[in-house]
Amino acid sequence: MPGPIDGVTGNLDDDTVLTSDVHYARRIGFSGKLCIHPRQVPVVTAEMRPTDVEVEWAHAIIGASAAGGVVVVNGLMVDKPVVDRARRILRQTQLPLPR
Repeated sequence: MPGPIDGVTGNLDDDTVLTSDVHYARRIGFSGKLCIHPRQVPVVTAEMRPTDVEVEWAHAIIGASAAGGVVVVNGLMVDKPVVDRARRILRQTQLPLPR
């Protein structure tokens, strides 16, 4: 299930403000952001994508859990909710970026 969606950023002239707002929203658990202008979409989409570190983590989780059951990765228990989160991260990397 996706997380909550952040509200709009009204500043249309400064992408650094939008980028900062998206970073903050992502850090506190938002999984998306409302846009009020089409030119905001590429910035929001790019910033909401998983980081390289998150993608590496997700690949490690999926690889370790391939045999099924509960496993341990880097000292942490990996169960179904963790595997589900890893799958969501990897699905996000397959979404096309808007043009």
